[in-house]
Amino acid sequence: MSSHSTPSGTGRKLTMVVVGLAALITAMLCAFALPSLHSGPHHVPVGITGSPQAVEALRENADGPEWDVRHYETADAVEAAVKEGDISGGLAVTAQGVDLYTATAGGPRPPALSTRWARSSPHRTGRGSPSTTWCRSLTTTPGAPG
Repeated sequence: MSSHSTPSGTGRKLTMVVVGLAALITAMLCAFALPSLHSGPHHVPVGITGSPQAVEALRENADGPEWDVRHYETADAVEAAVKEGDISGGLAVTAQGVDLYTATAGGPRPPALSTRWARSSPHRTGRGSPSTTWCRSLTTTPGAPG
């Protein structure tokens, strides 16, 4: 008969190695998975202009941490702010519909979000039909912040 003897503590060492590797793998998975839980937009600066009723409706539609809504007096002011890089997009509500201004240099995400915001806008034309949305992609000025 052969007798196999194991050194004392081998079982404990093996258990510690398995537990340690399991903890390491869990930490690595969390490092890659947890950032996606908070990956939405946060305080994206956008500008709006239009009638007080339209501006208020858009503010209510943009309620939440996603948007930093800034009011401008005219559509030209919104366009200038986009070109200067102060805001990543803007909406100008007119009697003809909604004009959407987007900064193309900010990457694809903010313009896509601004477009979604404009299309979900509760603003309607006087005839009760959905308003028309016109999109104007603007290039920011070189050296502008943002």
